[in-house]
Amino acid sequence: MSTLVQSYLPGRTELRRSSAVLVLAALGLLGLLVAGVTIQYNAAIAILVTIGFALALATLYDPYWGATVLVVVLTVIPVERTYNSFLGHNIGNPLQIIMPVLLGLCLLRALKSRELPKPIWPDLLVIGLGVAGLISLFFTGHLAWEWKKYGNKILYPMGLYYLVRLVPLDHRKLVRLIKIGLAVVALQGIVMIVQDRAGSSPIYSTHGGRATGPFGHFWTAAAYMVMWPSLFIYMGSSATSSWGRGLSFLGLLVNAYAITRTDQRAATALLLVVAGVCLLAPRTRSAAIKALIIGALAYIPWSMTAAGSDLLDRFDETDESRVAYREAAFATLRSSRWHPLFGVGPYQGDSAMTHIDTSQLENRRVLMWGSRERSVAEVAEEGAALHNVYIALLLEFGTVGAMLALALAISLLKSMLRIYTQGNHDGRIDRGLIVAVLGALVAWGGIGYVHNVYSFTAPMALMFFWYGVVVGHPQAFVRSRPAEPVADQHVDRAERVK
Repeated sequence: MSTLVQSYLPGRTELRRSSAVLVLAALGLLGLLVAGVTIQYNAAIAILVTIGFALALATLYDPYWGATVLVVVLTVIPVERTYNSFLGHNIGNPLQIIMPVLLGLCLLRALKSRELPKPIWPDLLVIGLGVAGLISLFFTGHLAWEWKKYGNKILYPMGLYYLVRLVPLDHRKLVRLIKIGLAVVALQGIVMIVQDRAGSSPIYSTHGGRATGPFGHFWTAAAYMVMWPSLFIYMGSSATSSWGRGLSFLGLLVNAYAITRTDQRAATALLLVVAGVCLLAPRTRSAAIKALIIGALAYIPWSMTAAGSDLLDRFDETDESRVAYREAAFATLRSSRWHPLFGVGPYQGDSAMTHIDTSQLENRRVLMWGSRERSVAEVAEEGAALHNVYIALLLEFGTVGAMLALALAISLLKSMLRIYTQGNHDGRIDRGLIVAVLGALVAWGGIGYVHNVYSFTAPMALMFFWYGVVVGHPQAFVRSRPAEPVADQHVDRAERVK
């Protein structure tokens, strides 16, 4: 039982496990009672109260379970905006409350048990990137009215990195967490498919008629869901029974189909890329090949459906909107509106480009979304969100923020390469797992090429989670050493007696 639970009970330095369970059960009943009262006024807040108690109790018992509940929350409760619609009610972003409380509990436990992790360079880099954005907003005069948006989409997701750093994590716990996450993502995929079929949902609202689940926007749903297929493939390759393998591939099919129902071409194309990444490890190679074969067979009937045909038609459309956005962004970088060190401020790129001198832009017309022509100057004058996270980092965070982000990427790649290439003579390094995580991060980076992905809360939180695992817990990719056979132990004992 957690020492933190013991320390908060008056008059006792030691607590038997049965008594601690009774205390946790009593607190849980209290949470359900509060939720039962709250539900009479607002069903959404009642759900959040229940989740809040579950997070607190799970963290008091073991921070690992608190982190698990939080990962599950990302796929169940809307976290996209400051206010979200859930069960017909508006609720605040739950990360505003959940993340600080959970971090505080984990920090107290780590201090009490003297298990506070040693600082590493990525800790400072993550803090530096968060502070760089705040400085940029302050320097450009936007901090007063943009700090809530910045907190929801950058700072609270960053909290997941520090949560992972404070959580004791090994290979067994990480695999168990992945299994729980995959089960929830598969269920969420089913909800999205039903939502798409019915055209609405009693729990979540749709966005433009497209399936979203709890993610607010269909592009956010696609960005989050596409970070899981490689983990489905890994779990299918790790399953020891035909049931496990079958469920993993069924979950992969549900996940892939839900992604296509968001009508996002980039996320659909990334399914092939992610499966290709899984070919890098011998352990996941066979499962990846089977997934590609099953996908190819399923493609034929899917392409004959109305939904499949509509999405394939979108691939044939000529869409040069990203070209116009990039040219307008480059023109802003050359203008006096852009500060070389601090940029124009996070989420201010579209506003900044409306103030540049458009006469310097090439007077060319581009076909937008396959339906209408616009000039690059017109796009800049109206202002457009940058659909490219790499350009957006430089434009909005400035050189300081871009260099910190580059340092984060380099540290991530170095850590992954170190884990993958270290000696594996006894087969303890789980290279299939590191490749599966690489697939999730490649999916995030691919989405970032066509969207400003740091505007999407849930994918950002998941990215920081995996970043924390890779750089902070390399031991989580090492399997436990198998126990010595009993016969060998008897032989060794007999030799020592002699």
